[in-house]
Amino acid sequence: MTKIILPNQPRRIWLIGFWLAVSTSFVLLISLLLWLLSFPQWFGVAVILILGLALFGILQPASVSRPYRSWNRMAGYFARCVSLLLMAICYFVIFVAVGLAGARILIAPPVTIKSIWVPRRTLAPAEYASQYDTETKEVPTENWISAFLGWAKRSGNLWACCLLPFLLLLSYLETGEESSVSGSIYTLY
Repeated sequence: MTKIILPNQPRRIWLIGFWLAVSTSFVLLISLLLWLLSFPQWFGVAVILILGLALFGILQPASVSRPYRSWNRMAGYFARCVSLLLMAICYFVIFVAVGLAGARILIAPPVTIKSIWVPRRTLAPAEYASQYDTETKEVPTENWISAFLGWAKRSGNLWACCLLPFLLLLSYLETGEESSVSGSIYTLY
């Protein structure tokens, strides 16, 4: 999946690619503005700008590292803000609406039952994930989207399909920074 945060240690070719993408976007924006203002030589200005900026980025890729780092800083800030906004929408809008609609959660037990506990079937040992922080040897047969949709259908929680666009957006906004402690850390007291 494409991410908006770029690698911290870029290669030379990545810097050139970044510069070409940014300069092309800038030239398209300037060209559109000049065309809307009915500037007669808008196409010539666009060609000169794109050639000049492209040659600068190709010949001097080391000078592109500062705009590259600035992009990463701004993209990280944007990703954090939008992720918080998306999570707030999920928690305070979707989950509240699902809770009010009653999504397979028994709020009040029937009169004949003393508990709302629902017994579950026993899982086979192969269905459990490893209890240690090691890789499991599962072969993925489907992507996570179809697995999620399959789970929603099997469990009767079709309302969870409303979360899919938010989950997709959150996966695009991943910063790659891990904020939790690894599971393989063990401390003796």
